Amino acid sequence: MTLQDLILETIRDPASAARYLMGWNVPRRALYEGILAVAALNTLLGSAMYLAAPDDVLALPLFGTPFALFVVIAGTFVIMANLFYWGGRAMGGTGEVNDLLMLIIWLQGMRVLAQLVIVTMSFIAPGIAALMGIGVFFYGLYILIQFLKEAHGFESAMQSIGLLIGVAAGLMIGMMFLLTLAGVSVEGLA
Repeated sequence: MTLQDLILETIRDPASAARYLMGWNVPRRALYEGILAVAALNTLLGSAMYLAAPDDVLALPLFGTPFALFVVIAGTFVIMANLFYWGGRAMGGTGEVNDLLMLIIWLQGMRVLAQLVIVTMSFIAPGIAALMGIGVFFYGLYILIQFLKEAHGFESAMQSIGLLIGVAAGLMIGMMFLLTLAGVSVEGLA
């Protein structure tokens, strides 16, 4: 399967794409390197958008410090994979950390591509770009739900939705911890 085929398969049938990706059996070290790569791409994109934004646009100060942003993004991906693993196991799932890391890497890589299209479109038609952003967000959630269902062998998507809600709560706690380590205070967000 080519890269283009895999991208299209992810959009058309996320469960099939998840099975294909998990079948690669990538070693954990390579997966962590993949996490670092997609975190770097996300950081570059986020920092570029921060620099291109007008001065009057509200933005988190974290976007102005690329290294701190990179640490937060990479840490979030690793924490997310582990929360999906442990949360899914607690719900009777059979997923493995390596599979979840692989799926997060792929989904985040697809997200970077989508963001590049949206940013480009924002120069041409900002309103359409905003609608595309909303669509990408919700379809990305759908893909993630299907990926979790496939990774853990859940019988229904509702189990994946429950896992996603639980992990979102845990991730917010983890994100607050990482932001604190990065030196961002509540006053810095006001």
